[in-house]
Amino acid sequence: MRVDARAMKDLRGFMTIGQIRQMIDSCDNLRDKVLIQMLFATGMRVSELVKPTKGANPVLGLRTDNVLWGENALIIRHAKRKENPPRRINVDPGTLQLLREYLEKRPGKSDYVIPIGRQMAYNIVREAAERVGIMEVGDPLVSKRRHPSPHKLRHSLAVHSVRKTKGNYADLIRLQEQLGHSSISTTASYVQFSDEEQRNWYDGLWKEEEKDEESQ
Repeated sequence: MRVDARAMKDLRGFMTIGQIRQMIDSCDNLRDKVLIQMLFATGMRVSELVKPTKGANPVLGLRTDNVLWGENALIIRHAKRKENPPRRINVDPGTLQLLREYLEKRPGKSDYVIPIGRQMAYNIVREAAERVGIMEVGDPLVSKRRHPSPHKLRHSLAVHSVRKTKGNYADLIRLQEQLGHSSISTTASYVQFSDEEQRNWYDGLWKEEEKDEESQ
């Protein structure tokens, strides 16, 4: 399987679950909490979640009728190619409960779940990160764009997912569908390992060898 060489190679270019929870807790309104929670929990692109700006693809943005409450799922319009059919992605019950609470309490009416533009979404994510002391994300020797951003939340879900599933191919296919990647090679690029993880893997090879010799 070919891996996308353009993919992010910064092994530190993601946020931990603990950091993201701190960011959510630092928000003083439900809209901002929902924004951060949904970007991370679903891996959506920011353009797939917020209201499209003038001149953007009009099919973008998550609408209230795209939420399948009884099925724990969302219908997502393709962010890059409008001719592509919508995709269905999963969302956990906790995130849906937070979303329901927000929609019941938010002022005004809108067809969009989060009726703000991309720039405001970027500002909300960055300010939440800064409030909890996250000024940059990633290795300065590898990545030039290290500001906390909606894409960093999407990237974080992908990295946490492959580490949890150990890069199992079947799970990569599921992650590809969740993220909306057109190629599995892009998804496979998230199978990254830290120096410690690489060392543990290598040491494990010889431990298994020692066990085999002892059993003979």
